Amino acid sequence: MLVIYILVIVGAIIVGVLFLRIRLRIERTELSNSLFIGLGRSGLSFDFASHTAAVQLFGITVKRIRSTAPKKAQPEEDANRTEAAMIRRPEETKKESAATWQEHVAVGSRCAGPLWKFAKGLLKRTEIEECEAVLTGGFEQPHLTGAVFGCYQAALATAPTVFARIQYVPDWERESFNGRGRIAVALPLYELVAQATLLVCRLPKRQLLRLMLNKQKGAQNVKQRGGDS
Repeated sequence: MLVIYILVIVGAIIVGVLFLRIRLRIERTELSNSLFIGLGRSGLSFDFASHTAAVQLFGITVKRIRSTAPKKAQPEEDANRTEAAMIRRPEETKKESAATWQEHVAVGSRCAGPLWKFAKGLLKRTEIEECEAVLTGGFEQPHLTGAVFGCYQAALATAPTVFARIQYVPDWERESFNGRGRIAVALPLYELVAQATLLVCRLPKRQLLRLMLNKQKGAQNVKQRGGDS
């Protein structure tokens, strides 16, 4: 009986997690410029105005991290790659690159359809939780500003429920762009799992595996030639 209780509890936790939503929220105001991405109300929040990141758990900030400048890549790695490429003979490099290119194109063409269906499925199941924005902008030529404003009015008439939350104020005097607002989209985790499963079933797995193996063999051949030299 204890094993059954444990399995029921674990199953309930898994189902509860699957019903959580992957949430992406972008907010831009005069005081902040933030991005949140996470599961439910837990995740990472980035404030680009203060260059800080925060770890949130159930909506409560548990840790703040100040971002640092990224380290520059060391030139030794580029030099090693260049030296390894020079070791290979030009004829062999051309033949291998042509064969690899053709194989990449063939596999890529077969993956395009499943990837498009995956992206379309995610977009259909993504919900817009919040969408409020005020955009101000213009161009040097007033007729371009009028064209953009006309496109906005047409979009507003076509889909008023969506574009009514976005207000565009044209700037007729100068070239400028400014805006503030917030947008939040969410996707249930079980929808992502379902679409990812369909994607794996649709992809040409044998061709992808063969391509990865050929790439590893090519890298090993380069190392062996470099060692022999």
